[in-house]
Amino acid sequence: PTVADKVPDYTSGDTIIAIIEVSSATSDGSRKIQFLTSDKTDNSVSIAYTDSNTYTEALSISASAGDTTIENKVSDKDIIFKVNDGGSAREILRLDADDNEVRIVSTIDGAGMGPQLTLFRDTADADDNDLIGVISFKGEDSGNAETEYVRMVAQILDESNGTEDSQFFIRLMKAGSLVYPLKMTPTQTIFNAANEDIDVRIDGSADNLFYADSATDTVGIGTTPVANAKLTVQGVLALDEVSAPTNQSAYGQLYANAD
Repeated sequence: PTVADKVPDYTSGDTIIAIIEVSSATSDGSRKIQFLTSDKTDNSVSIAYTDSNTYTEALSISASAGDTTIENKVSDKDIIFKVNDGGSAREILRLDADDNEVRIVSTIDGAGMGPQLTLFRDTADADDNDLIGVISFKGEDSGNAETEYVRMVAQILDESNGTEDSQFFIRLMKAGSLVYPLKMTPTQTIFNAANEDIDVRIDGSADNLFYADSATDTVGIGTTPVANAKLTVQGVLALDEVSAPTNQSAYGQLYANAD
């Protein structure tokens, strides 16, 4: 019981599985042993490590009603996935328990070798208007109902080899329904694609460099729009001559006098 790699304690129903090193370079009593415990009573598999001669469960794999649960049993410890790249182990994915996040990691040197997330629709022959992938952001509402608040969608428009087209759009929850504030096609970038009451605003060093009011169908530059004017400009409006002058000082300017 004082040996660091002692057989872990077990209870009725457990089956002890040991992976034992077999090598001519090691002798009896010094061979490495990895212990796994299969709990036949709870239908689970346990993976553990020794900590100060104590068997400490680190991970369990269990099944219940057809669902399979992989659970990290040690508080604030991560689950790390590694791949072998050219003979060396390299982390590629981490489930971070402390920050409650999924982290995709890239340690490869070289330009353009940052972490990459790919959604691949692997079908022999996709059809026009098929979805390529959807990213959904969900949460519970005040009634504890699962609610999709944001959806990002990529879609095939033309799947023909050599003339492929696609579109991408973002949907947001507004007043209980998903609306389209942004849509990108091969020929256009459309704000408020479904003609909802959603304004478009671009800020410069101050607010309202450009402001399109959907409710009144008016546009303001430098200010919010005026409901009875299609275009409202706060400041000087410079006009270029038809003859295309060589410098801006030759531009005409249009002013409005309050009197």
